[in-house]
Amino acid sequence: MRTALWVYVHWSESSLFKEKELLSFVEFEKTAALAAHAVGLDCGYDKTKIQVLFSDGQDYEARLDLCPKEDTGFAAHCATLLEWIDSDRFVKTYGKDSGIVAQSQVLKDWLLEVVW
Repeated sequence: MRTALWVYVHWSESSLFKEKELLSFVEFEKTAALAAHAVGLDCGYDKTKIQVLFSDGQDYEARLDLCPKEDTGFAAHCATLLEWIDSDRFVKTYGKDSGIVAQSQVLKDWLLEVVW
């Protein structure tokens, strides 16, 4: 099992983050939630590029769309991604035998090993 320890913010459209900022995972999640809700409902989102550093030395890069309806942090991003991978729409879009489905299963297995 792995735990998220640190989040490096490459950049963000939110004024709550500084460019090239390193935050503890807990602090990032709190600030991301504040940033997401500051955008407001139906008012767009703040794009945010991050790199999450885990206890086993691995990392994961993502671009989040911080807003109340989508990503309110990295954990919410992962939950949405896992839900999408398991959806019938995903398989219909890519076909069950496509390479992206196999790659997504690897990502799903990896994310399921994270201890939140």
